[in-house]
Amino acid sequence: MEDLSIIIDGRPLTTYPLGKPGFHAGTETFVIQLAKGLAERGHTVHTLTPDLDHEEQRGTTEWWWGPENHPRYADVVIGVFALSHLGDLVAPLLVMAPNGIDPPLYDYKDQVDAYACFTQAHADLMVKRMRIDPWACHITGLGVIPPSYRRDTIHREYGRMLWANDPTRGLWHCLDIYDAVRKQVPEASLVVSYGFDQQFQAQEWRDTALAEVMWECKRRLATTPGVESMGQLTELQMVKQQMQTHVHAMPSDPQNVGSQLHGLTQLELAAAGVPLVLSDIEAFPEIFGEVAEILPLPGMMRKATEKDMVRVDAQDWADVVVSIMKDTKKWRAMSKAGRELAEKHTWAAVIDRWETLLQTLLAQLRAKAAA
Repeated sequence: MEDLSIIIDGRPLTTYPLGKPGFHAGTETFVIQLAKGLAERGHTVHTLTPDLDHEEQRGTTEWWWGPENHPRYADVVIGVFALSHLGDLVAPLLVMAPNGIDPPLYDYKDQVDAYACFTQAHADLMVKRMRIDPWACHITGLGVIPPSYRRDTIHREYGRMLWANDPTRGLWHCLDIYDAVRKQVPEASLVVSYGFDQQFQAQEWRDTALAEVMWECKRRLATTPGVESMGQLTELQMVKQQMQTHVHAMPSDPQNVGSQLHGLTQLELAAAGVPLVLSDIEAFPEIFGEVAEILPLPGMMRKATEKDMVRVDAQDWADVVVSIMKDTKKWRAMSKAGRELAEKHTWAAVIDRWETLLQTLLAQLRAKAAA
């Protein structure tokens, strides 16, 4: 394949570190893996960040830059999250890599050649909400590195649960489920990561229902036996916590449509062999439907019989979690299925799809120009 010059514009990503070490959320992890993967294939990759003061060379053809002094010309520009900084970049091909369904495109919408989506659910919502053509959306996915979760280093703790997502996506449901689990498994524990304090500070003085439940979550994190709030963890620290987890319950309940477009943490937990109990929100059934227990959110309705509906609650979730914890045969089957799923969703496969997409789009542009 042709070696390309690629600029990945991550300057709009200002919530969590991108160029600097430390905690990286899902979008930042995606950018890091995309840059590294494409550079390892021989492409020259320049990643622009909002948080580096000086350029860094991280591989033979991989460069990371601050927000101002950086290359401006390339074969391809990949805009991440928003297209708010493209005025100083020039390339024949512009690919948008949104982490949501309403990416700020400003005056650049007509210049976007393709949208790289995480899942089919992501693509469908993009088409619906942004009125773009379905053929412009390409599913490139997200991935994991299965060897990071070596089986000989896994130290499972019976009854251990883990919340490692944005707390505004339903931490309150998880705490309710955990309380119900502890009644049946007294030694159960719950680790909460991802940075509760940062999200709490963004909500605490707002006159909203979300602010009220965040205050209640703060109280429960401090007073509930067996709950440990660890804040933001590095990649290695997170891998350790994932490999200690017994069962993962994620009742994802995002505040906005299009906020659960994949499930990178859940894919990592699957790689660690952790059985998954997930809500039926957006992309979860698409990615994990064959390996996870999928339930409606607490408070939602489900079919009990052909004619009757019943309301799901935290106890229903807890019963499923406990049944997996106590049934060794079921636990092993779900653990094995999760690992096999993760082995299909690798970063190497993601980079394959990105390479094919970029090469195909550039060939089409050149053929059109030559016609």
